[in-house]
Amino acid sequence: MVNFNELPRAAKLNGALSDKQLALVSMAAYAAAGDADKLKGALQNALKAGLSVSEIREALSHQSAYIGFPMGLNGLLVFNDFIKEREAAGIKDEADRDATPLADTDFYALGEQTQKYIFGSDYSGTVLFDAPAVDHGLKAYLFGYLFSRDNLGFLEREIITVSTLAALNGVNMQLKSHLGGARNLGVRDEQFERIFKILGECVGEAKAQNARGILKSL
Repeated sequence: MVNFNELPRAAKLNGALSDKQLALVSMAAYAAAGDADKLKGALQNALKAGLSVSEIREALSHQSAYIGFPMGLNGLLVFNDFIKEREAAGIKDEADRDATPLADTDFYALGEQTQKYIFGSDYSGTVLFDAPAVDHGLKAYLFGYLFSRDNLGFLEREIITVSTLAALNGVNMQLKSHLGGARNLGVRDEQFERIFKILGECVGEAKAQNARGILKSL
């Protein structure tokens, strides 16, 4: 069984959120809102904050599990075009490495362990929502495969997820779950407030206030 406490990608927050982690918030919010122009600005800020091309591409790929592949692909297209524009202008960005491949991995079982580590609830042996296709997608693809990719950590992925869900309408149940997951990974109220402030600037104070209200209910 995987010992998550020994995995660098599963490290919990100890201190303040970094500029790189905070840069993920606006990027995820604008991509979820479908605002290509403002996403481009957020991508530029993400590069300035020190995120690599690989990390940004991974963040947008992770987000597709929550906003769907059509919207997720839109974000990736904006980013790919943005990088090409910078290359044409003679700007070379740090590519960094891709995720380390995992061979012979039972991603479904790994996903159940990841869910337990992040949320504190054991879903093993349970078909979520009595829907095998959704159960497999959530456990094997999202929490198994995507979370196993070590070019972004668990905490970064939960920051992306919280920021994405907060930008959407009608997903408070899922937002509550992931706010709890982020809290379990070490995010405290003062760090959440940094996230909510950025969200208010990106997608409106009403959505930031909605997220604040959900956090208070935990």
